Amino acid sequence: MAACLATDYFPKSYNMTMSVGDKEETQSESNALLSIIDRSYSLFGFFTTQGTREEISCAVGGETKEFPAADQSQYSCIQVEDNMAA
Repeated sequence: MAACLATDYFPKSYNMTMSVGDKEETQSESNALLSIIDRSYSLFGFFTTQGTREEISCAVGGETKEFPAADQSQYSCIQVEDNMAA
């Protein structure tokens, strides 16, 4: 299973797209969580890879991170961007 996490961004208008091989899944901005402390949003997504060892990519707000199959065992959570403040 792969996971992507985007945190501390504003405005809410970002979708997250995760892809593995030819499969793609999108998390809608409507699933974003609002922090009442700093008024920023966070969005997460999970993608079942079913044992494939293909490159995983995660895209949010024009930023894309790609993780080659050889590096996947090092990550339990994929952080997309430290701060996506607009």
